[in-house]
Amino acid sequence: MKILLIMMVLLLAGCAQYRAAIGSYGAEASDASLHDALWTVCKAIPVGAVKRKFDTPKRMSVYAELCGDVELVP
Repeated sequence: MKILLIMMVLLLAGCAQYRAAIGSYGAEASDASLHDALWTVCKAIPVGAVKRKFDTPKRMSVYAELCGDVELVP
């Protein structure tokens, strides 16, 4: 029982450190994640896959609006 209690305390301490790191670097991490996601969607995915996924004019216009002016450096 004591071992379980010790493990729980250590786990909670680790979570607190993780939350503190997220608070400190959350904006930077979010910006980097968004950049990577946009690069993947707008630059890395083959045209055929985009056409299959965004198969209607309405969806394709949303894709074009999202990726039209995107200039991303990998």
